[in-house]
Amino acid sequence: MIQELLDWVSKFRVLEGWKVEFDDNAPYKGQCTINEETKRATVYGWGNLRPCPPDYLFHEVLHIAFKAAKKAGREGEELFVQDLCCLFFPKETHESH
Repeated sequence: MIQELLDWVSKFRVLEGWKVEFDDNAPYKGQCTINEETKRATVYGWGNLRPCPPDYLFHEVLHIAFKAAKKAGREGEELFVQDLCCLFFPKETHESH
């Protein structure tokens, strides 16, 4: 799970310089905490109430990247949208706007 989390984090340029960790042992489950000032975030394990959704880590990384983009202003927002588009469309099929 940790490598998958880091792989998702690496897709978003607004998260460069951020430290994003995974904690499966915390009492918190199925959520993340984000500190925009220190550029740190922790994604907590899903827990065992029901099977973990396949998009859980991506979902939490989107929360973190979205907050980072908002903090970074217009430029951060643009980077976030560009990187999100790259996940769905190969770079050869679109241009940066």
